[in-house]
Amino acid sequence: MTSRKSETLASSLISGINMAMAQLVDIWDGIGIMEEQRVERMLTVKKHIEDLLRDMITEEESLRHRIKSSIVISQKQLEAICEEMKEGPYKLEEGLTILQTEKNLRYRLEALQKEKNDRLRDLKALQLEDEELCVQLCSTPYYVPSNTVPSYEQLKALREHIQDLTAERRSRLAVFTALRKDIALLASEMGHDPETSLEREAVSDDPDVFLLTHDNIKALQLLVGQVC
Repeated sequence: MTSRKSETLASSLISGINMAMAQLVDIWDGIGIMEEQRVERMLTVKKHIEDLLRDMITEEESLRHRIKSSIVISQKQLEAICEEMKEGPYKLEEGLTILQTEKNLRYRLEALQKEKNDRLRDLKALQLEDEELCVQLCSTPYYVPSNTVPSYEQLKALREHIQDLTAERRSRLAVFTALRKDIALLASEMGHDPETSLEREAVSDDPDVFLLTHDNIKALQLLVGQVC
């Protein structure tokens, strides 16, 4: 359909030029322009048309060159980001025009760039949460190599690691809360002021001061046992 429309327009263009030249000839006949002057005028018309077409051809050739250059650049960028994200190489469909090829490459590149940014954003947020839990529990943060784009599997593993730490923190916090109440009650009954830094941290108004490590929990349990 498109081809037929362009062919019709091309025929219309040629017909239009022929009609315009016929009108010029009629005008020259009416004026009495002689053959030599007609030739000069026709040469002027010919030059105008050729200049216009030459300029348009130059512009379209420049466009074709820009599209081909864009394809080369996009292919290199795609190759780099696919390698960075551990993705397989992008395969182009066969039989596409260079315009459609450039468009497909650009869309795929934009999609991968967005996916990369999303993964890095998720990684940053998860690592902050992981580090905070690890500080409280004195645990080792989940390792993701720096300056790399994490895979979906790595992000999933990190989320599971955070879930495990959150459950562990909840468990230790329950034990600590019970021990804290016991220590505060015993100190009140016996008129005993906290002496060690561990005791002071345990009964502090700010419970976040106390690090929920296994050693600290065991030390509190031992302390309660001794006081009792």
